[in-house]
Amino acid sequence: MDLLATPNDLFDHIRKEAGTVILKITYGYTPKAHERDPLVDLANEAMHGFADASVPGKWMVDVLPFLQYIPQWVPGTGFQRVARGYSDVLHRCATLPYMFTKRQMDEKRNKTSFLSQCIESAQNDPQLDFIHRFAALSLFAGGADTATLMTFFLAMMVFPDVQQKAREEIDRAIGGNRLPSNKDHDKLPYIEAILKETHRWHQVLPMCIPHTSIEEDVCRGYRIPKGATLIPNNWLLMHDPKVYPDPMAFRPERHLDTPGHKAEPDPRNFMFGYGRRICPGRFVADNALFITIAQTLAVFSIEKPYDEELGHVIEPRIEFEPGTISHPSPYKACIKPRSEKHADLVKALEQEYPWEESDAKELETTTPSGNITLPGRHVTLVPISPDHATDLYALVEGPDNASLFDYLFDEPPESVATLEAELTKKTSSTNPWFYTIMLKSTSDEPTKVVGMASLMRMDLPNRVIEVGNILFTPALQRTPAATEAMYLLARYVFEELGFRRYEWKCNSLNAPSRRAAERLGFRYEGTFRQHMIVKGHNRDTAWFSMLDSEWAAVKIGFEAWLETSNFDSDGRQKKRLEDLRNAT
Repeated sequence: MDLLATPNDLFDHIRKEAGTVILKITYGYTPKAHERDPLVDLANEAMHGFADASVPGKWMVDVLPFLQYIPQWVPGTGFQRVARGYSDVLHRCATLPYMFTKRQMDEKRNKTSFLSQCIESAQNDPQLDFIHRFAALSLFAGGADTATLMTFFLAMMVFPDVQQKAREEIDRAIGGNRLPSNKDHDKLPYIEAILKETHRWHQVLPMCIPHTSIEEDVCRGYRIPKGATLIPNNWLLMHDPKVYPDPMAFRPERHLDTPGHKAEPDPRNFMFGYGRRICPGRFVADNALFITIAQTLAVFSIEKPYDEELGHVIEPRIEFEPGTISHPSPYKACIKPRSEKHADLVKALEQEYPWEESDAKELETTTPSGNITLPGRHVTLVPISPDHATDLYALVEGPDNASLFDYLFDEPPESVATLEAELTKKTSSTNPWFYTIMLKSTSDEPTKVVGMASLMRMDLPNRVIEVGNILFTPALQRTPAATEAMYLLARYVFEELGFRRYEWKCNSLNAPSRRAAERLGFRYEGTFRQHMIVKGHNRDTAWFSMLDSEWAAVKIGFEAWLETSNFDSDGRQKKRLEDLRNAT
């Protein structure tokens, strides 16, 4: 319908078509109908970044890896700024639609999608959640790419006889009273051949994504060492005249078995990649492309534009932009319905199947779900529950433990019942998310409650979050389990949720908390004087933070410190966490 209304906006309509299909399949998300959609725009931005970042040899750091360690102020390190920008886009592209689906599922109003089925099967396993989030991203970003459809429209302009044969096949097999569907696939071999030839005529990935050989090999007498970088030349494979005669011509007939002619190799055997990294969404993409091509040719005529001032047809240039993902250079086309009858068919379908209400508004309020379990070697963090009240109360009751609450917002609980009521309130909180820290069972001890923590003050537009409400009982204090609990939360914040900044704030008088923050890798930023009043007293707040750019080194330190080899037989550390982190 958009193409019928505003045919001059062809490229925008192609982007919307590709994005709409893949967003529905992957996330159960419906984009805006007749205007730009934030997720469609985000996917295009991510694919632009991917294409730019993955050009072999473009970035000196790919040739000289040590450059990644050069300070950002040194001339020639501008790639670091570019990389941070692309990283931000990637995280938003992975996290925003993921959070949308998670929230829809939490509220029991999600549509069935690839991601919703993955989440249901993951059963709160954070590692699987991470895998599923980025598998969905691969489908989303790859499926939203428009290079193939742009190539198709260009080819139809340049080779009008192909378009005519396609229309004849559609009219013969389908008639003029409905649009083709997937059920008609076997009736439309020439349309399928057009799709194959579109893939072959212009390869979206002229040089395939670099691969690494996993073992030594020999090919035609050439030794390929283990670990060698291999870049398949897909363009050459698709344009080899020994395999595809007259390779620069757009001839769908080459893909059909006819008397005296055996169909030439299917380009889809090469174009979607190789080995374990072959595109997982290739079948989804191909089905969507087939339907789009068939339905477009059924009702529209794609012609060369006519220049009214010059009085002649504008011949399109067959030019393609360089890059890992190669799109046709911008061109103009004349798109119009084949007849009034075909225009009426499009309008009737719009009335019969109106565009669903867009989910775009929900992105403005979408927050990630904290309903997840974070398992470690020593502890497991689980969503807080009133069922934990009895065990937690036993660890914090009495005057000897009152000091645990000196710097917390909560008061010491008066009884199990009051603590249970407080935990019940916390279970319904969407900001903060509260977690109970459970010490894992051993041969001597069952699983038991040892503490509490929360993630709070989420600033989604700026991707900032804070850890707080930390209650470490004596059973947890100064143990590897306590450090691991903080590691699990930090890893979740950066790797699962994609936040940029992770904050730790405490009363400036709380010396143990200040020391803990710096030991864990947070950096002191300053003190907000008279920041708030807590329990009737002034609080000057000390601010600490950890950034996503720092997380890699902090993570290495955490994991090295938590290794069993870092502790002697009595459980004493051999190397300090700070020393292991600084060593990276």
